Amino acid sequence: MSIRPSRAVLIAALCLAAAACHRTREEKPQGQITTTTQQASGENPPAPVLVPGLTCNSAGFLTETANPGVAKVVTSEVHFITDHGDGCPSDGPACQAKSFVMRGDTVMTGVANGPYVCAFSPAKGGIAGWVKPSDITEASVPSTPPLEAWAGAWRLGDTVITLAVRDNNLVADGTAPIAGAPIAAVKPAVPADANAAAPAAPTAPPAGKMSGVAQPVGDTVEFAAADPNGCRVDLRLIGPFLAAKDNGQCGGQGRFAGVFRKPSATPVGGAGKSGAASKSNPNKNVFY
Repeated sequence: MSIRPSRAVLIAALCLAAAACHRTREEKPQGQITTTTQQASGENPPAPVLVPGLTCNSAGFLTETANPGVAKVVTSEVHFITDHGDGCPSDGPACQAKSFVMRGDTVMTGVANGPYVCAFSPAKGGIAGWVKPSDITEASVPSTPPLEAWAGAWRLGDTVITLAVRDNNLVADGTAPIAGAPIAAVKPAVPADANAAAPAAPTAPPAGKMSGVAQPVGDTVEFAAADPNGCRVDLRLIGPFLAAKDNGQCGGQGRFAGVFRKPSATPVGGAGKSGAASKSNPNKNVFY
């Protein structure tokens, strides 16, 4: 014989079920409700905060950037944003530099500061400034480039560093022509004594020279003379850029210092047209 529940029992069961549902709604994590509300309202995350005193300039870019990157400019014309002046860097017109890069140009990238990234272009001897991440697309840079990527004639103005591959090593030969215009010949004064020697005409300093054989370690290579006081040049391959520095003993201070590119590399158009301002490696080196 089946027993039917009384009407009072059914009402009590329904009330218990309703209370359980009410408790479930109340115990729903508040965070989920907040997140849903934020998404519905279209709120954006907080803007990145600028770090005071962080600068971006061409002179200190290589020394202050531990791991430079490479990027392509994707905006038609990007004016560098300077950090000089009140309230800079910012998007205001007072912080907009005259120098710029254009779509398709390749730049080196460095430290980020708030909504900006420090970018360097080798145009006009090197120009740098802040850009927005939306203006560039980062490219992959190998930490250990193949030897063939080093090979070629790398140029910075009239200074050339030629690298060739030989027996799993790099052979370097570099020349830095005399900077500036040649010294004009000066007509010596006629000495009072006809038998006295005429004063020597002024001569220009010798051109810078570097050469050597070395094996890269990762993306860097060092060419150092056997004489510890002789010429030493450190090179780092960063995508299409060859960053170089010397010890001042290669025919003058900084004769082989700066960012070199191969002539066949994509030209840096915009910045060039703007008219704007602009641990050593334990390599075993044999010089010849």
